[in-house]
Amino acid sequence: PSVRCQKALLVTGGKSLEKAIEWLEEHQNDADIDEPWTVVGSAPGKPKMSVEEQRKRIQDAIQKAKSQRQQSEAESEKERE
Repeated sequence: PSVRCQKALLVTGGKSLEKAIEWLEEHQNDADIDEPWTVVGSAPGKPKMSVEEQRKRIQDAIQKAKSQRQQSEAESEKERE
């Protein structure tokens, strides 16, 4: 699923985890969801992250999104009471 997460972060500009999650939910059944994209015109000389760094960043983003969602759900639950 890391390709999915990378796509979601790229499409949403990495500005909002909420938007990335929404994109993932909308596109989870796309036939090409697990096919990597080729980045054209990337900046030369820019250091690339290792696979492990990418995985960690994606996992951190997922964990942060889960925490934000849980917090939002808890706040919604309190408002209902």
